[in-house]
Amino acid sequence: MTLKRTFTLLLGIAIGLCLLGGCASAPALKARQKSSLQTRTFEEVSYESVFRAFRKILMEEGYIVNSEDEQGGLIVGSLERVDPFVRAKRVLRVFGGGDSASIGGDHRKGEVFEISVNVDPADEGVVHVRMAIQKVEIYNQGERRGSVLVSEESYQSVFDKVNDEVERRREQGSV
Repeated sequence: MTLKRTFTLLLGIAIGLCLLGGCASAPALKARQKSSLQTRTFEEVSYESVFRAFRKILMEEGYIVNSEDEQGGLIVGSLERVDPFVRAKRVLRVFGGGDSASIGGDHRKGEVFEISVNVDPADEGVVHVRMAIQKVEIYNQGERRGSVLVSEESYQSVFDKVNDEVERRREQGSV
């Protein structure tokens, strides 16, 4: 096999693996790391207070609560954002200007952040919470591409706000 042919073969294999595995710039987190990122324990507080604090904070952050089951401890919500290129295409179509297909070349319409929160009472006054946030990109032909967020800042921001709300409730005596 010639050097050029070997290089072409290896390049083809590398590209194929990237397409199958989804070339990621950041290393994938191990299950234990992901769990640590997504899980918190609240102490000296009631289950109801933590559940209601999560629901309130998600709504304040702009999430639509799609479903909730307080008895089962589950809250599912979503936050949709329209891609600014979609708005630009609409404006161009209205005013008849230029080739609107060339704006935002991948035909991406926007993204949805889907969140799932599981609130689990452990012992008296101890509540465990696991939260997963998924970012789903939406394209013109209905295609959806999603991945679980692994940004510590995203999770920490929500947990901090919920903790503040739980503290506020505690001060009001509604814990």
